[in-house]
Amino acid sequence: MPKIKSILMTKKLLLFAIPVMASLLFLYACTKTESITIPTVTGFTPTSGLPGTVVTITGTNFDKDAANNLVMIAGLQATVTDASATSITATVSANAKTNTAGKVTVTAKGLTAVSADDFSVTAVPPVATTKVTGDIAADTHWTADQHYLLSGYVYVTSGHTLTIDAGTIIKGDKATKGALIIEPGAKIIAIGTAAKPIIFTSNQPKGSRNYGDWGGVILCGKAVTNWATAAFTDGQQHTGTVPAGQGQVEGGPRTLYGGTDDTDNSGTMQYCRIEFGGVAFSQDNEINGLTFCGVGSGTTIDHIQVSFAGDDSYEWFGGAVNAKYLIAHRGLDDDFDTDNGFQGKVQFAIGLRDPNVADQSGSKGFESDSYQGTAPYNAASPRPTAALFSNVTLVGGVINPNSTAYDPQFVSGIHLRKGSQLQAANSVVIAHPVGVLISNEIGQTNQSYVSLNQPLVDVIHITNTIFGGIPTSVSANRIAYGIAPIASVATFDQNVVVVTNNIRSRTPTTPQIDSVANSSFFTTAGSGTTYSGPYNWLGSDTYYNLAANNRFYYTAQTGVRLTSPFNLTSPSFFPTSSSPIQVGLNTKNSDGTPKTGPGLTTSGEAPFGSQGTPISPLVSPSFTGAFNNSFFDKTVNFIGALGFGGNDWTSQWTNWDPNNADYGDAY
Repeated sequence: MPKIKSILMTKKLLLFAIPVMASLLFLYACTKTESITIPTVTGFTPTSGLPGTVVTITGTNFDKDAANNLVMIAGLQATVTDASATSITATVSANAKTNTAGKVTVTAKGLTAVSADDFSVTAVPPVATTKVTGDIAADTHWTADQHYLLSGYVYVTSGHTLTIDAGTIIKGDKATKGALIIEPGAKIIAIGTAAKPIIFTSNQPKGSRNYGDWGGVILCGKAVTNWATAAFTDGQQHTGTVPAGQGQVEGGPRTLYGGTDDTDNSGTMQYCRIEFGGVAFSQDNEINGLTFCGVGSGTTIDHIQVSFAGDDSYEWFGGAVNAKYLIAHRGLDDDFDTDNGFQGKVQFAIGLRDPNVADQSGSKGFESDSYQGTAPYNAASPRPTAALFSNVTLVGGVINPNSTAYDPQFVSGIHLRKGSQLQAANSVVIAHPVGVLISNEIGQTNQSYVSLNQPLVDVIHITNTIFGGIPTSVSANRIAYGIAPIASVATFDQNVVVVTNNIRSRTPTTPQIDSVANSSFFTTAGSGTTYSGPYNWLGSDTYYNLAANNRFYYTAQTGVRLTSPFNLTSPSFFPTSSSPIQVGLNTKNSDGTPKTGPGLTTSGEAPFGSQGTPISPLVSPSFTGAFNNSFFDKTVNFIGALGFGGNDWTSQWTNWDPNNADYGDAY
């Protein structure tokens, strides 16, 4: 009996020991194969500073690759420029709120360390201010250790260069509507950085800035325009008229611009913000946020944010300057206005509108004219406006297409008129009363498509573009492109509208009625119609078979699915993982099997649209025809300004709430 008990007890001990030993072996194996290194933040210097201050963070177990460390200082992401296992160099965000404080955190390898102390973001201290008036008639250097006040029209004259250091703040005087004008033959060298943008802003105190506080920035060059002879507009005594091929800057400045050199160089502007500039003195007599007058392709323009412009955010009068990374934020009139033979190229641009703010002249994302007023068309030397825009995201003020809760002066995402040959590709246009508005000013013989005698095929191209959130209308009298499905011939959406004689109601609650029932422009009923002439880019009216690879969605968010496009102070224009911007790009592996991952389903199709029918958008970028040009970055795999999971080129240097930015004392 004792022997049996001994055996049983031995078995019980073994049964207990086996799992214990297994657990110990498992723990031992884990400690041998995995070493969990938690980062720590032991300190940082300095402990306070302005937005843009460089901070050195000390600690342990940081990632040696700077790009793999996420650093937050006082609640905003900082720019990491250098890293080792024990030290990180980072720059406080330019958008950091002054007179606030917050922890310093470092996230490396998925683990986050938090500082014991706060970093204090200090207010901009009083600095010396230089008042600038009249002519700058010598090479001049503006530095970031003081501020500059533009009083009245300030001209950089021919043969001279104005150099502005990164981080410099220039304010426009409200009382005199100060403006900076770079005259033909002069140059501006304003090269900011993501951490230290150059800021042109209002001289009004924080919280009191508004549209049109000052005049804005005007670049003038010697590139080609299509201006005919015209009267002077500066209110001074002149003999004769402005010479043919030249124009005078709108709004009152003395400067004439234009010439024969499309490669002219007016300097460089990079990482610059222009806030609260632009003044509309009267109809067609305005200064914009940033104005290009006959500026040539030798000029470098990139990373510019124009906010709260009192007229257009950007306007081009002729010329051939190219630009990348432009932002038009909450402007009053148009986001991007092209006129008088502008033939430059733009890639990567964003327009964001306040639903409650639009101009009495009618606000659009793109407005494009070839010719102004009654200026005659010169058949012997044509110079139409033929701008090329790619990878643009235009967000209008119509947040809900079934609501009228937006300013009735909003007109359209794109407005083409007066012989414009603007082309747009690889873009996203959402939340406008009309997607594309084409004006056929039959009553103005110098401006209609027919009398311009331009080739009618391939004049206008809008391709590989998504439209979304465009309202519907029930007016059978309006000639519009009816995207199937159409409930009846009396019901059309407003993705594309043609008007005659430029007569069109801009009130969202009333029908959009043309003055002439011009059925020769569009066939609005039936299916399978192929459009030709200047409208051949529309392809056909069959919803699933648009030859130009455009797609239309009735709602901006359930159809287009951007992350947060309507947030006015902290927007995100990245597509979500289910957006049609992402879907359809390389949806199959080399063996033919479907790819999976962000933005893809096993079939390669986006989720259902609000039409209640499964759709396969497949809106991939394309750089063919005029877009097959070395200026364009053709490696992008998305349409619109930003791609899912891609580089955020708006990061650090932008400010979406400049009215509350601390730029030091008002003066």
